[in-house]
Amino acid sequence: MKAGSMRDWLPPTLGAALLLAGLAGLAYKVISGYQHPASESFLSVHDQNKLLPPSAVDHPVEAPADSADSGNSACVAIKTEQREIEGASHKTDSPEEGRYLQRRLLELAEQSDKRNCVK
Repeated sequence: MKAGSMRDWLPPTLGAALLLAGLAGLAYKVISGYQHPASESFLSVHDQNKLLPPSAVDHPVEAPADSADSGNSACVAIKTEQREIEGASHKTDSPEEGRYLQRRLLELAEQSDKRNCVK
C-alpha cells in the first residue's frame, strides 16, 4: 500500500466514525428520555465567588413550639442537623462554605434555645 493512498481514505473514514458515534450518542439520549440538567447545577466563573442561596432543605420548617411532642421531635431534628454540619465543617472546600455552616449552626442554636432543648 502506498502512503498516499492511506492519506486519501483515512480522514473521511475517521470523520464518518465520529459522525456515527455522535449520532449513536444522540439516539441514546432520545431513547432514554434525556432531560436537561437544572440550571442550578452549573456555576459560571462569576458565580463561583458568590454564595448560593440556601434551599428549603437547608432551612427546615419549624414546628409549633406549643406542642410537646412536636417540640421533642424538632429538638431531635435540630441536634441531628447540628451534628451533620459539625462533621461537614471539617471538610469545607471554601471560606464561603465555612461561613455559611457557621451561620447555620448559630441559627440552629437559637432554635434550640427557643425550644428549650437539652444541650
